Amino acid sequence: MVHGSSELRLAVIRRRIKVANLMAKGVSNQYTILAQLGMEPGQQSTISRDMRVIYRWWQLRVARKCDKHISLQVARLEWMLDEACAAWERSKAPRESSRSRTSDRGKSAELKKEGRDGNPKFLELIVNTIAQLCELLDLNPAKRVMHGGDAGAPPIKHEHALPKLDLSKLGEPEILALKQIREKLLAPREN
Repeated sequence: MVHGSSELRLAVIRRRIKVANLMAKGVSNQYTILAQLGMEPGQQSTISRDMRVIYRWWQLRVARKCDKHISLQVARLEWMLDEACAAWERSKAPRESSRSRTSDRGKSAELKKEGRDGNPKFLELIVNTIAQLCELLDLNPAKRVMHGGDAGAPPIKHEHALPKLDLSKLGEPEILALKQIREKLLAPREN
């Protein structure tokens, strides 16, 4: 915070803009900045303080942009997760079909209900969306990194510590467990 008269505050802001421009161009030596601004070497602490303030400005600006971007992506993934869960539930609902016949005896109607197991594609989408949310919110376990060792070796591979799930073989208990995990992920965090 700059204290003093409005002219002094304005002068400090103008100087900090000049310092920030020099820093953005790659000038990091405080004495070089002093010389380029025509200041005395005894004012090095002023430039040092300006640089600290500028770094804080930049960090806050980047943090706000990242927070905004992450919030938007989380909202999109939560919407996708809600849609996938609703589609999964619909795919498990009994299928109803009706058939009507007309004969010499009159009209007859038959209503047939057929149970369904659910479409595993929706469950796969749920798991993938949860994985993306975990990655975005940095909730995944540590990753193992294998190095090739020489130029002819394969590139570095990243592997998640969690195994891949074959969703087509999941039963009702596993599906319930996935739903509980989803609820925990979407629940508000307590600080």
